[in-house]
Amino acid sequence: MRFGALIVAALVLAGCEAAPKKDSDKISSEAVAALTATGGAFDYRYAYKVPGNHVKAVVESHAAGCDKLGPARCRILSLRYRVDEANRIAATLTFRIDPAVARNFGEAATKVVVGASGALVETEIAGADATATARSNALVGRLREQLANAQASNDPVQQERARRLQTALDVIARIGSR
Repeated sequence: MRFGALIVAALVLAGCEAAPKKDSDKISSEAVAALTATGGAFDYRYAYKVPGNHVKAVVESHAAGCDKLGPARCRILSLRYRVDEANRIAATLTFRIDPAVARNFGEAATKVVVGASGALVETEIAGADATATARSNALVGRLREQLANAQASNDPVQQERARRLQTALDVIARIGSR
């Protein structure tokens, strides 16, 4: 049977806790309290393993659940669905959700996965500030790589792209030095 991977990520505001749904995967209440006490936003990530023929339905169910809450309480930020050369399916759904409903939403999302013969395989909670910094650093790294590739080309279009990328990196550096 083909298996797919589904990652549901939610950026949730401070004060909310998310508990994995299997006893063996529970995060201690002390750890959640420590994270909540920081007063910052949190990035909750749930990774599921789902039979390949159920991935699309699970993703659509999670998206529909978010839509049902309305844009003031839940907003889809991105959806990525990929089938690789070995016919493995991977999907990622990212959304921003009201902390007042985040825990119940996570429980409902996991029930949908279990109902589709899947399982929760990983839960990660990180401070959004640290996550945002890591994402910013990754973005700058990708821009520098694209700049190097564009500069290596003799194509005028790529040379113009290199100039735009350099300008963007210069602006980022000025903002970062403030």
